[in-house]
Amino acid sequence: MDEGVTMNDDKQQVNSEKPEEIIDDMVARLDAMHRTLVDEATHVGYARDAMLAIRPQWVSISNASTTNPEAAQIYASGLNLLATLRDEVRARQSAVAPLSGLFQPTSGSVAGFINATGTTASFIPSVYSAPTNYVPFPMPDQHEAYVERFTKLDATLGKTYLEIWEALYGTRAEPERAALYLIRQAFDHFFEKLAPDDEVRKSPYWAKKTEPGKENHVWRDERIRYVVAMRVKDTARANTLIASTKHMLDVYQGLNRAHERGEPLCVNIR
Repeated sequence: MDEGVTMNDDKQQVNSEKPEEIIDDMVARLDAMHRTLVDEATHVGYARDAMLAIRPQWVSISNASTTNPEAAQIYASGLNLLATLRDEVRARQSAVAPLSGLFQPTSGSVAGFINATGTTASFIPSVYSAPTNYVPFPMPDQHEAYVERFTKLDATLGKTYLEIWEALYGTRAEPERAALYLIRQAFDHFFEKLAPDDEVRKSPYWAKKTEPGKENHVWRDERIRYVVAMRVKDTARANTLIASTKHMLDVYQGLNRAHERGEPLCVNIR
């Protein structure tokens, strides 16, 4: 059975929208969010710079002495106003804090989709190749950080991930094919660590198989849906991960056919 087409087929309906329409909608929404955040940041920046500008004057006021009771009272009320304003800023900071890191997952999802775009295009001949100014693979420092993190999870996984880089940039005979094979190994190993077979079988994301000899087999899509459900609380983020997994499983099937050295995969998109 082709497990590349089994994941949530009843929920993963083909979208009738054109890709450029979806992209245009995303860009418009991202632009609106960017404009709002920039406007808000402008107000925050003004308030910060204004307070820095008046700080020396308040230092001077604080260090001055006076025998005028009225002046002392004005200073006291001014100081109280300053402390009250600080409380307002603290309240605003508490409201802003949840925004920290809020959009990092989205930018990560976009980066992943950029790579998925290149993968998709590579299977379809005569596709327009847009110039890019992004790095589709982690920079060396990022790569080393991931090697360290994967090694802590499992030494063999860290070694396999390291071999991806070595195969891609350290060999000349079909480096991409070798790297893709290692990526598949690392991918499977990673999710096997996060979702052991016994745990997946106990979950609602696993179903007993009908093929003789494979009744207890755990498919990739079941394992991944289990991990997403157990570890990702953001529903929108979880849906993106599931969709990216469906695409990756489809790519796996294409790579399996590519091993046969046949004609390039060609599909009619529209």
